Amino acid sequence: LVWWLSRPLSSIKTKLNVKQEIYLRKLARKTWAFFEDFVVQEDNWLPPDNFQQHPFPVTAHRTSPTNIGLALLSNLSAFDFGYITKSQLIERTANTFETLKRLDRYNGHFYNWYDTKTLQTLHPRYISAVDSGNLAGHLLTLKQGFVEMHHQKISGIKIFNGLHDTLSIVAEKLDVKVNDSFQKYQQQFQSDIELIAETPAAIKSKLESLSADFDSMLSSLTVTPETETKYWLEAFDKQIKNALNEILMLQPWLASNIPQKFKDAEVFSGNFSFAGLSLRAEELMQEIKEKYSDENTPEENLWLKNVEVDFHAVLIFVKERIILLQTLITSCDGFADMQYDFLYDASRHLLTIGYNVEEHRRDGGFYDLLASEARLASFVAIAQGKIPQDNWFALGRRLTNVSGATTLLSWSGSMFEYLMPNLVMPSYENTLLDQTTSGVIKTQVDYGRQQGVPWGISESGYNMVDASLNYQYRAFGVPGLGFKRGLGEDLVIAPYASVMALMIDPEAAVENLERLSEEGNEGKYGFFESIDYTPSRLPRGKSKALIQSFMVHHQGMSLLSLAHLLLDQPMQKRFEAEPPFQATLLLLQEQVPKATGFYASSADAMEITTSSTVSEMRVIKTSNTPLPEVQLLSNGNYHVMVSNGGGGYSRWNGYAVTR
Repeated sequence: LVWWLSRPLSSIKTKLNVKQEIYLRKLARKTWAFFEDFVVQEDNWLPPDNFQQHPFPVTAHRTSPTNIGLALLSNLSAFDFGYITKSQLIERTANTFETLKRLDRYNGHFYNWYDTKTLQTLHPRYISAVDSGNLAGHLLTLKQGFVEMHHQKISGIKIFNGLHDTLSIVAEKLDVKVNDSFQKYQQQFQSDIELIAETPAAIKSKLESLSADFDSMLSSLTVTPETETKYWLEAFDKQIKNALNEILMLQPWLASNIPQKFKDAEVFSGNFSFAGLSLRAEELMQEIKEKYSDENTPEENLWLKNVEVDFHAVLIFVKERIILLQTLITSCDGFADMQYDFLYDASRHLLTIGYNVEEHRRDGGFYDLLASEARLASFVAIAQGKIPQDNWFALGRRLTNVSGATTLLSWSGSMFEYLMPNLVMPSYENTLLDQTTSGVIKTQVDYGRQQGVPWGISESGYNMVDASLNYQYRAFGVPGLGFKRGLGEDLVIAPYASVMALMIDPEAAVENLERLSEEGNEGKYGFFESIDYTPSRLPRGKSKALIQSFMVHHQGMSLLSLAHLLLDQPMQKRFEAEPPFQATLLLLQEQVPKATGFYASSADAMEITTSSTVSEMRVIKTSNTPLPEVQLLSNGNYHVMVSNGGGGYSRWNGYAVTR
């Protein structure tokens, strides 16, 4: 009984209903469309920083290490969701890596900004500690994705889940109630994929059937060109064709009818991985040869001969893929290998904000808080042995209890600071970091309710433009969560902050996201950047301003957050699989302090209060008591006394030190 009572409380896992899951998967598909359309050859397969839709369309052709890392992991997430094939993932990553090899670097670090078209480093040439840490952490997570790919089956039914998401968006854009042909197609699709067998032949057959029926259905539709409906219909058709090409590339004998007597042969019906196909090549080739027989018809023996040629070609292709995967894995390690000596202050045990290469000058500011987006950079550098573990314990752990929960303070109180590391790093229940993120979400929800707006405050664009009509960008936060003054002067809601909150409190987050959608804050690529409610920046008569832009790193953060919830934390599992990270995970399991002083969360707070869950403590909030209240401390030689009036003394071996 005592053992049972002493166990920590387990958190209640939120289960989404079918409607909510479809809603979130549609959001994931729209978010991925941004990367499909913008991370292309024109930008050397690098992610442009943002696309601003209003007041006129303009793309910012520059990128940063954080953008690059998130775009690479977004490719992997798209594969996990079933939006792209294994070959597409490998090719997109290989294209980006070829570009990375051409970029200037400093001590292994990529510079803070590059022109995505010319690949020139933008001035001033600067190294950002947090950007480098983000890229390194994301690369090593990506590496594990490629490691596991060796053993993944060639064909999988998740491609149908991805098709379902795209088809759901088409249904959203079309008036399905007055379109019988589409409605029938959608219903047939839904019933078919629930019964599909996970064999290459069955998957290939179903894709061909879907493609033929889609072409027939499409001929009955009247769709205006250059509309989102047309865009998503074409996206659906492209997904089907890409999936079919992938199967036939690796099992070309499926393009023809397999003679009935050969259908049960493993070489023709098996669903192999790259590693499995390579290891069993001779055995499978022998199985083909054993099928030759005088009893076969000439056509059957000819079919076997053609398959034998195809199988040789497949083996060559698979070996090339295995070599390419290994090259990508090696590149992940190479690009993540950076020197931190010039960024690390050994006397403070802290990472500096960055380093100006042109001036050979290290910044005077430091990342000194555990509740910071730089937490990932510190963890990765420690795990790699680049900086000592002292850095982790030197990070500030000032606490507040603004919403009744013990929560670490950050600088600006933004969701970006608290949750960005969680995109890849695992979280452990009943730890300081876990309780902090839960407390932050509760505070954000409460603050949104107080202000009468949807919740979710983070760094984002807002309703102010420069001379070129580009939206400006800075950090916003919730008062009480950050050290920064004046957090209550602005009210800017960033939908991506709520998408990130899906990792912590799915129920509250999806409810808020649905509200944001109903209020018209979605675009072609998911949620717009932000909604500015700050009165001083609004036109007369307006209660809010919609910032119609898409930031690539916010798109990436959103897609990874959706994968965390809908796909059962794939990035976190890959992060944990990286050996240096495995050896360092204990740092993330720090327990909540049992007794501590809390930072006053408002400017007019009278004092710091003290609480405890172990021993009784006195909390004295006034100096006006009938008798002075005092606290005595001593180690036998050194004695200290302090009173509630502020007076006191210290003595050492009978000598008065202070009084």
